Amino acid sequence: RGSRIEDSWIGFSISQYLQKKLHSPHLSAGRVQTPVLEWIIERADQAKRKKAVVNLKIDGINVEFEFDNQKNGKIFYEKIRYVFVEPKESKEEKLFIKPFPPAPLLMTASKELKFSPQEIMDLAQDLFEMGYITSH
Repeated sequence: RGSRIEDSWIGFSISQYLQKKLHSPHLSAGRVQTPVLEWIIERADQAKRKKAVVNLKIDGINVEFEFDNQKNGKIFYEKIRYVFVEPKESKEEKLFIKPFPPAPLLMTASKELKFSPQEIMDLAQDLFEMGYITSH
């Protein structure tokens, strides 16, 4: 009986706090649920931290590549860190750049960067999802 009263008292207090802070009258929490929720959040944060992230900054544009593990992130980093691009001066101003179709993209990236077709398409998908390219 004592734990029921305790559950109600603690749960009611925490629920009111959540409802007020998150502006949602339907939220509730109890003496048991709250620590379990904290445990779940901590484990999710730990899982996120285990991912490898490689950040590239080119002319003020940040591109982030996320990998499921450190090994894949390191492999990508080792391949990409020696890639150099020489700027070319152009006298004509182009408003639109012609698209780079998938077949030439695969051939060029495979030849120049030694990436596998799967790696190339994965990178193209990442660039597409981040809004840096319109198709691949």
